[in-house]
Amino acid sequence: MVGYIILGAFVLLIAVMLIRTLMFKPNDLGEIEQSKVQVTSKDVAKHLSGAIKYKTISNPDPEKTDWREFDGFRDYLIKTYPKIHKVMEREVISDYSLLYKWAGKNKDKKPLALLSHMDVVPVMPGTEDDWDQGAFSGHIDDKYVWGRGTQDMKGHLIAVCEAVEQLLNKGYQPECDIYLCFGHNEEVVGSAGGGAKAIAKTLEDGGVELGMVIDEGGAAIPGTMFNVPNGDIAVIGISEKGYADIKVTCKKAGGHSSQPPKDNGLVELAKILVRLDKKQMKQRFTYTVKNLFDITGRHMSFGMRFMLSNLWITKPLVLKALSNSPTSNALTRTTITPTMAEGSPAGNILPQTAYVNINSRVLQGQKIEDVKKHIKKCAKDIEIEMELQRGKEPSAVSTIDCEEFEIVKKTVKQIHGNMPVAPYLMVGGTDSCFYENVCDKIFRVGPFKMTKEALGSIHSTNEKIEIDILENGVRFYIQLINNYCDK
Repeated sequence: MVGYIILGAFVLLIAVMLIRTLMFKPNDLGEIEQSKVQVTSKDVAKHLSGAIKYKTISNPDPEKTDWREFDGFRDYLIKTYPKIHKVMEREVISDYSLLYKWAGKNKDKKPLALLSHMDVVPVMPGTEDDWDQGAFSGHIDDKYVWGRGTQDMKGHLIAVCEAVEQLLNKGYQPECDIYLCFGHNEEVVGSAGGGAKAIAKTLEDGGVELGMVIDEGGAAIPGTMFNVPNGDIAVIGISEKGYADIKVTCKKAGGHSSQPPKDNGLVELAKILVRLDKKQMKQRFTYTVKNLFDITGRHMSFGMRFMLSNLWITKPLVLKALSNSPTSNALTRTTITPTMAEGSPAGNILPQTAYVNINSRVLQGQKIEDVKKHIKKCAKDIEIEMELQRGKEPSAVSTIDCEEFEIVKKTVKQIHGNMPVAPYLMVGGTDSCFYENVCDKIFRVGPFKMTKEALGSIHSTNEKIEIDILENGVRFYIQLINNYCDK
């Protein structure tokens, strides 16, 4: 009798799980009419090409930054977009960041802010000749504009300016105020004199409360990147992880390497790193990631749908599977990894002071202090010193249950096609996290449809953008402005 009861309970459990799987089906593919917006400028690619030629490379040390390149780029924007600089108010913030205000007709409607950054990362020394076209050449061929920043993020910035310039040339005035916020040092996280932070503080001091912020982040991408076998999907960042560089130092007696003691400082640090590698911080499903898989999971294979629709029982197995991929692992836990180390100045000298830099990307629900406690716990009986070099806490989370998210979602579908649109956790950082004091609807989504190749070129060799995709990005911003400001 007991055996029959157990068998019956098992059959009932499987039946419930199968029913949940069958009910776990796409529910967000309502047809939306495609945008009819046209790009009138024939010089979009040419304008991006000119922007790429300015080597606006940021550096954590401001003294090592060539500010003449930023001055030149600022003058280039004035020359290239005369209507913007005639109609809109412009303010230079923190010496090099730019804040533009486009006055709207309705002061009761909260403003829209479109963010970009002017700085780019350097080309890795020794890889300059690996580029098919010069990294700062801005070369244009029949299909692409080439160069550092075409994807991250001068392509976005030029698309914004092209969209606004086109609307201004047509005599358009938005219902609400629009701010263009162009930071100058996004690529050096947490550095001194942060442009985005200063722009946001300027808005806050002026009593500005933004209705929506749009920054880089998600995009329309191949569905296979999220185990969606057919077609494309789009992801919109609604939160981003925190960032921390923590210097861990171990001090020991020095001496000659021919008579090494047992407590070499580098060996002690290695023990800590092994412990950190074996004992990672606990995996969790956050609001963002739960909603990401709730939407994308409905478009996956039957087996994946079975697992994701029954997390009440399959959660441990799903988390274990997610931990096997660097990408999905980063979505579900605070990551901790060593990135730099240093010991003695010579090969035959024992290090008196050894250190390792530990980089962490902090998941919502935890703080940098939790990371330091975890490191300390893994150090156990080893005497160390810890110093936070730079960092920022995890961002707030923007809800998807709001009109603003639906506007962004609609815009994505109007420009890129009727595809699943899901919220996403940014594992990297953006400028938008600094705007939380003036806005609670912050969405991170780029205007371009991205291929795997394009995604792989960001911060890498042969960064480039297709001209057609660039022009489609202009259409994206025009449509977004219309959808938000004129609703």
